[in-house]
Amino acid sequence: MTLTTNPALSLPCGVDHLSMLFGLQMIGKFRGDLELLDAARAFETLFAASGETRRPLPDIARLRASQVDLKAIVTHPPVLDATASSDASASAV
Repeated sequence: MTLTTNPALSLPCGVDHLSMLFGLQMIGKFRGDLELLDAARAFETLFAASGETRRPLPDIARLRASQVDLKAIVTHPPVLDATASSDASASAV
């Protein structure tokens, strides 16, 4: 839809039974940006009234508690197995 220059947006609208996020893609008519935004606001207001379709909020405390050590990737790049890389290059030839 981007190539047709129609306005488009993705509206978060809840989680499924596996706690996976899902959303609704909305596409407006050519130069219909304002109408699309008005419709999205109406849907978001409607979705907010239900716990099942309310916009999910991230658990900030859980995100702050991440134990991922990203510095190790920069200071100590992964060492590839020499035999694995030579096998890969031989099969690519």
